[in-house]
Amino acid sequence: MDKSFPTDQNDRDALFQRLEAIEAVIARHEALFAKEGHSINDSPETTDGAIHFSGQFENASGSISYSWSRPPHHLLEEAWDSSFTRLSALAHPQRGLILKQLLNDPCSVSTLFQLGVTSSTGTAYHHLNELESAGWVRKGRGGVYEVPTERIIPLLTIISASEHH
Repeated sequence: MDKSFPTDQNDRDALFQRLEAIEAVIARHEALFAKEGHSINDSPETTDGAIHFSGQFENASGSISYSWSRPPHHLLEEAWDSSFTRLSALAHPQRGLILKQLLNDPCSVSTLFQLGVTSSTGTAYHHLNELESAGWVRKGRGGVYEVPTERIIPLLTIISASEHH
């Protein structure tokens, strides 16, 4: 089967029509699951339970919806080293202030300093480097730092899980 993108307009149109038909089937199935009170997690593969988190978030950059699920045995069988490395990058009050600012409005190092989030640009760079190496922030165009979309809900989940329950 040739997997190259069709060059003929009629072939492309046919491909897009097939894609739209597939998307319509998926949408109907999702609606049916929701209507009947079922979820994807009702399958036999999840009879040992599941650990989930999900959320919606909106800031100056737009809105996102994110969901993640793992069976407990997967989490218990995996090494936790990389998870603890990522978590340890969060364990500093200054980094919490930086992340909070970036969640509200991505900005540059100089803006972090001007807003009083950090005491100097050097301090900002130090903490941003730690957060970036752990995957919690990334540097975008114009030197603007942001929390990557795929890390926003996990970060806020960690914060909410850390609240007093």
